[in-house]
Amino acid sequence: MTPRRPYRHVLRPPRHQLGRPVARGTGRPSTSPPERGTMTKLVFLDTETTGLNPDLHEPWEIAAIVRSGGRDQEYAWIVRPDLTHADPNALRISQFYERFYNWSGSDGTDCPVGVGNIMMSPDHEDYGDQVTAAQIAHTLAELLNQAVVVGVNPAFDRDMLRPWLRRHGQVWAAHYRTVDVTTLGWGQLTGGPQGYALHTMGIPASSQEVSLMLRVDPAKYERHTALGDARWARDQWDAIARASGLDPEAIEVAW
Repeated sequence: MTPRRPYRHVLRPPRHQLGRPVARGTGRPSTSPPERGTMTKLVFLDTETTGLNPDLHEPWEIAAIVRSGGRDQEYAWIVRPDLTHADPNALRISQFYERFYNWSGSDGTDCPVGVGNIMMSPDHEDYGDQVTAAQIAHTLAELLNQAVVVGVNPAFDRDMLRPWLRRHGQVWAAHYRTVDVTTLGWGQLTGGPQGYALHTMGIPASSQEVSLMLRVDPAKYERHTALGDARWARDQWDAIARASGLDPEAIEVAW
């Protein structure tokens, strides 16, 4: 006859407490949130590019609005790209030929590939100063360091900027997971008290339609410009936060 093992009572937390952190030495679930990483910042980011393929195309206009400590600071640059493999449709949508040479003050003959201008910075005296792509990449990499990036389809901007930054000796140091305000707003609208049905908005959600339902009118922004779209993304983020009862400038970000 096999001897029976002694009975051991194992104390388990109630089912509704499973998965919650346990306060050390007490056996009781902790009431404090789990530890997170370094406190950081939000960057509302947008680019205009020569196409959709990161292996063939590159950004020619970049804008970042950095929110830290309750303040927003705007940065924007243009840089002359190599148009050898450019998609004419992408250039048409972003109005490359109408805008680039007007902003750069160049007809293209005295602005070599990889050289551009500062279009916006906290020091507005920098406006129009000539900079190289390497200088832009260095500044942008510092701004993105330990940041959470928010935008309208910001994964596209991340995927376009990663190889571009590496080509200029820098790296994408922001969080690998970006926040898409269209997806965030779509979730709030379909799951919130407004009760919009999924079939009403469609899948995937239209960025224009979601923005209008958030009461952020896209027509009030310079669409398909990097800084205009970054501002549009920021204002949608703020609308989503306020609809959730939060102060958008007081939201703490950690990862």
